[in-house]
This record gives sequence, structure tokens and C-alpha cells, in this order.
Amino acid sequence: MRTLPRRLLLSVAGALMLGACLAPTLPLPPPAEPSIDGPDENGVTTLSGKVEGGAWVYAINRGSDQGAFEIAGDDGVYSLTLITQEGDRIQMWYTVGSQTSDMLEFEIPSPQPEPEP
Repeated sequence: MRTLPRRLLLSVAGALMLGACLAPTLPLPPPAEPSIDGPDENGVTTLSGKVEGGAWVYAINRGSDQGAFEIAGDDGVYSLTLITQEGDRIQMWYTVGSQTSDMLEFEIPSPQPEPEP
């Protein structure tokens, strides 16, 4: 039984690793729908949730074309504050390095009344 020379094995292994590096990566999934707190009497709405740790998270209110962004913590937790009204369409996405997630679009619901004590 003949064995392959070491140089040939290293060349083949290197070519396989290069091919793996050049293979397309899977796209990032859209962020999960966030928890929505608000809008309050001033229109302040907080969107909070979790994405990949250290990702940049973006949200745009399409009703006003105003937005917010921040870097999620190492645990992926984020909290964005926007001025909104009931029914405004919000677009959210995040980036990790040079990859951008698919976009999530949702509507700001009616504020839930505070339960009476």
C-alpha cells in the first residue's frame, strides 16, 4: 500500500480549507419580534429583545422616518427607544461584522391600559 507524500497531503488540506473560507455563509435571520413597551403619553416606545451578542441593532419608524440604533450587549440584549404612534410601521434589522440580517416589519399596537389596583 502506497502512502501519499506529506507535501501532497498538505496541499490538498490547504485547498480544502481555502474552499471552505470562500464558501458563501448563511444569511442572518431577522430579529425576533421585540417586546414593545408604549407608546406612552409622550409617544415614547421601547423595543427590547435579543440578537447575536455584539450586533448593531437598528429600528426605523416608517411613519416619521426617525430611527434608533445601538450595539447589543455581549449577551445579545438590546433596548431601543423611538417616538411612535399606534399603527406606525417599524422596520428592524441587525448587523454582525459585514453581514446584515433580513428585515423584520411590524406595527405598533394600541397601548394596553394599566390594570387598576
